[in-house]
Amino acid sequence: MNTPLNYFATLLEYPSDGVEEVKNIATKLIHSLEAMGPEGQLSANSVRAFSDRISLLSTETLEETYTSTFELNPVSYLYAGFLLFGESYKRGALLVELKRKLIEHGVEIGTEVPDFIPALLRLLGSSSLATSDAQELQILCLYPALCKIVEGSKNHENPYSSLLIATKDFLVTKEATL
Repeated sequence: MNTPLNYFATLLEYPSDGVEEVKNIATKLIHSLEAMGPEGQLSANSVRAFSDRISLLSTETLEETYTSTFELNPVSYLYAGFLLFGESYKRGALLVELKRKLIEHGVEIGTEVPDFIPALLRLLGSSSLATSDAQELQILCLYPALCKIVEGSKNHENPYSSLLIATKDFLVTKEATL
């Protein structure tokens, strides 16, 4: 399903399909956000900044940027439970519950850990997820984790900074849990 949450999830995954495909998805996301009206404009502007920055990069450089941003920097790991709880029992309990929810709602995670933010964005966008569960996931897990990443990512030259800000800003719109 092509919803803003699914587009955000795809853009926050490793860019193995290359810069042009990432730009294509970003363009679709921008159109989707702009269709929301004024509420989506802030996120649309940040996604546009992301798209503009990556258009200057080669696929290899984009892949290196992704790796250095999300895989080598613990402040911006894309694992919500790790960001919120570290390697504690609370994270373990969260992982068990998230895995159950992901399976229940048919969200594929492949080899990823259940607290992988792109998977959680897809779960949040699942039409079968109860509103109360969606709000809990959004308010208690995704939004605080993204706030920590944005706070820790002070490099505004990094194209992913704009995408993370856009994702965080989108989560406070009413569209995020519809």
